[in-house]
Amino acid sequence: MDRGDGVGGEWGGVVRGGVLLCTSGLILLVSASSWWRSQIDDLFISIGYALRLAAGQGLTFPGQGPVEGYSNFLLVMALSAGAAADIDTASLAKGLSMLSGMLCLAFLIHTSRSSATWPVWAVALAANASFGRWAASGMETLWFALLLAIGWTHVKLGASRVAVVALVAAAATRPEGFVHLLAALLLLGRSALTGTTFLSLSAYGAYNAWRYAYFGHMTALPTLVKTTVPYTSYGLHQGLGDWLLLCGPALLAAAPTRNWKVRDALTALAPAAIQLAALWRVSGDWMAGGRITLPAAIAVTCVLATGASGKAKRVPLLAGVLLAIAGVATIPTGYGDPSASLRPRPSPGAFISGLDTPLQEDVAWVVENVPAGATIASVDAGFLGLISDVPLFDVRGLNCPTMAHALRTGNPEAVLIAALRDAGTAVHYRQATWPGEQADGVPPAIADLLPHQRVLTYGGGTIIWRSASTETAATGTRHRRWRDLYDRFPSLRFVAMNAAIAMLEAGDVEGARMLAQSKSAAWPRDVWFRDLPESGSFVGGPSEATWTGNRGFRLPPEGQLRTRDLSRSRPAWLCLDSDASVTVELQWAGCDGDIPPGEVRVPARLPTPSALCGPDDSFRGTVSNPAGGSDVFVKLSDQCGNSSSATAPASHPL
Repeated sequence: MDRGDGVGGEWGGVVRGGVLLCTSGLILLVSASSWWRSQIDDLFISIGYALRLAAGQGLTFPGQGPVEGYSNFLLVMALSAGAAADIDTASLAKGLSMLSGMLCLAFLIHTSRSSATWPVWAVALAANASFGRWAASGMETLWFALLLAIGWTHVKLGASRVAVVALVAAAATRPEGFVHLLAALLLLGRSALTGTTFLSLSAYGAYNAWRYAYFGHMTALPTLVKTTVPYTSYGLHQGLGDWLLLCGPALLAAAPTRNWKVRDALTALAPAAIQLAALWRVSGDWMAGGRITLPAAIAVTCVLATGASGKAKRVPLLAGVLLAIAGVATIPTGYGDPSASLRPRPSPGAFISGLDTPLQEDVAWVVENVPAGATIASVDAGFLGLISDVPLFDVRGLNCPTMAHALRTGNPEAVLIAALRDAGTAVHYRQATWPGEQADGVPPAIADLLPHQRVLTYGGGTIIWRSASTETAATGTRHRRWRDLYDRFPSLRFVAMNAAIAMLEAGDVEGARMLAQSKSAAWPRDVWFRDLPESGSFVGGPSEATWTGNRGFRLPPEGQLRTRDLSRSRPAWLCLDSDASVTVELQWAGCDGDIPPGEVRVPARLPTPSALCGPDDSFRGTVSNPAGGSDVFVKLSDQCGNSSSATAPASHPL
């Protein structure tokens, strides 16, 4: 069916395309809302480079000098421009990824306008769980997907100029983009011999010459590290599992296709084969959700949709519908295997604005406990690498050339131990164990070097921090760090919440109130502070803190509450109450040293350890309710019990 006869036909096609774009865009917004308020830690690696570049420090990592610890050059440049303009880079990144998703839909609709069944695959892509997940991520995934889609579609059309420009940009966005560029040049053959191709390849060559001059190598550290792993079938299994949930729109686009040519088939298969080979080579991607395979799935869908016309064939249409439904309902979750899970229910308030790993509580522990100037060693180098006055040693080697080369030569443990020794007593080493994993053993040399440990157990995993001393951060240091993070990332709610708490602890009650009110007015509405009286109180933890009558804050199983800074003038009793006899764990951080964690049977009335501190000093505590127990009610007061004189104390986030 010709959808473009005459002026009326052309305008009819434009109107239909506009309506379809608005509809699919709205579907994408709803789909992405499940992940809009969550953060991927790897994004903050790129943000860190962008912030330092905008500040005139170049593309550097603290303590390492010039380092290519990112693999998304164009995204870093865009974020750096935003940082120079004083734009919140976390919000900018999410906006760019969402815009890229919308442009992917617009390009797909444009390429498939000649088909009578074109709305089907556009809607299927918009509703796909992986597509929504990466549209909300802030990562370069959909930016890269858009460039691949434009490039490979124009390879099919024989438009070499547009194809080469788009794929050169893709090569500057992701390392595997270079392979796409080479494959496209081979398929284009002599038609690629144009002035545009020459200029584009010259610009790409100049970019790589600059990389070598600036960094001293031609391979980004993430690529170097990820290609050290031996070839295994893990990545292949993961990629095939991803494709089952991503190929629905492509099959729908292929259903009305007629008269296949060998070159067209190669053009459609090439992006899929390249991305699958990349995933196979790195033995899987820990960021589940089809991050590596999704760009190819979008490119393949656009290539197949180009020129698709006629009545859809029944078998691929039915298979496409079934797989599209599976892609909407589930999302790939396997690392090295083809497993999947049901997608979260779309809801703007479904997730607090936290991090996947490290957990936001883990970040808070570093901000509030690691002394100024102390080094932390961690495999997560994104957000932890942005905490002021805390140098980070990247154990994974993504931002540390010495560790990256040690991983290639098979001697990383010796390099890590040497780095920990060089840091002296001011070092903290992070171990993380997530649900379903076995804890990795610590090399004896590290255990001897760092004898002190603190175990942090959350709903999302267990973190062990090993250190050479028990020194903690000063109160003023903690407050300054939270304000510094808030100044850079005002859109991150867990940062804003802790900044408000820091202001409250520092005595800036009005500033804390204004910050809380400004954030609670945002959509979706959050309430952080119920009251702001002068007495001490709990400020909450990873679980919702609800004040219940006169009994105190309700602490559910697996919940945790931490106090504001307390001084000798604050209430002297910790009151614990429950409808059943349960055991909770207490841990106090005092000004003259920590009191080791201990278990307490509830109900209980305990004196707070104010004797540790002088009149101007402070201490704080944490109460943890283990799994499998009953609710515990917690309050700080000058008396315990259900006295009618007890009132809801200071502040707590909901």
